[in-house]
Amino acid sequence: MPTLLSCYSTGDTRFSARFATLYAGRGERWTIEQIYQWSKRDEQGRQYTQPKGKWPAYLLLAGSLHPCTNELRHTYYTSLWHLYFKERPHLFEYACTFDGFYEREGSPVFWIEEGKTFGEHLPSPFASARPANQALSIAYLVYHRRISRYLLFPPEVIETVETYWVRFHPGAARGEVWQL
Repeated sequence: MPTLLSCYSTGDTRFSARFATLYAGRGERWTIEQIYQWSKRDEQGRQYTQPKGKWPAYLLLAGSLHPCTNELRHTYYTSLWHLYFKERPHLFEYACTFDGFYEREGSPVFWIEEGKTFGEHLPSPFASARPANQALSIAYLVYHRRISRYLLFPPEVIETVETYWVRFHPGAARGEVWQL
């Protein structure tokens, strides 16, 4: 029988974007949800007052605006989960013990095996117009755990992740963020 992990605020909250935190500067920690929503920008590059549920025209990454495509949106969101697991390797090891991930009862299960969820017609889960989803991002990272993360993300996301890593981990090298 497959083992499944609920990645939602009513499931294991360590895998919920509403509770999983990263450094945000000035000694603060923000949730992955807060960071992702804060990065969304409208057609004029301005921050939304109520970003939840909005499809951004741009994402603010490492201080620069980038036109928001489905791939960029999903890879950026997944990179936040990569950073979270980099700072908590024991949780990534725990996630690797599951066969699939879902948000809440009745929501789709994202299986570890590539193709079972993403379908043969999609080149990657990031080509989809679906909303960013922690269960999908975690399943993707677990499936690709033996591949350098550096190969999984576009350049603008790589720059954002490396900038975060060296800023909040004094003495760290940019490239070491990709080693889990």
